[in-house]
Amino acid sequence: MKASIFLLAVSAGVALAQPASLAERDHTESPLCPWFGDDNPLQPTPACCYNMPWTKEHLPYKVCMAPSSAKNTADFEESCRKIKAEARPVCCPQSLITDDESKDKGDDLLCYKAKTLN
Repeated sequence: MKASIFLLAVSAGVALAQPASLAERDHTESPLCPWFGDDNPLQPTPACCYNMPWTKEHLPYKVCMAPSSAKNTADFEESCRKIKAEARPVCCPQSLITDDESKDKGDDLLCYKAKTLN
């Protein structure tokens, strides 16, 4: 299911951009996110959140996709608007976050089970 959502965004021609602050992000436990366990803290991560509509295969649900390429925050927010998504921070497991574009984890960056921050 993760791959299908990722492919949906790709097939729509959407290039999600990563905020410039990613490289500066502190990879220590954040007071904004709860501890995930197994030495894998949750980190605040910018994401595009949108509602998946009802289909024959699934009920409607909300999904948040973290960006996977390095650009700036304005580009990221514009990319979210283009797919009618909301740019907002979510809590993603640190192991899914990479500062190095060559280590892009693709659909692993989908944070559909993430706790949404206020």
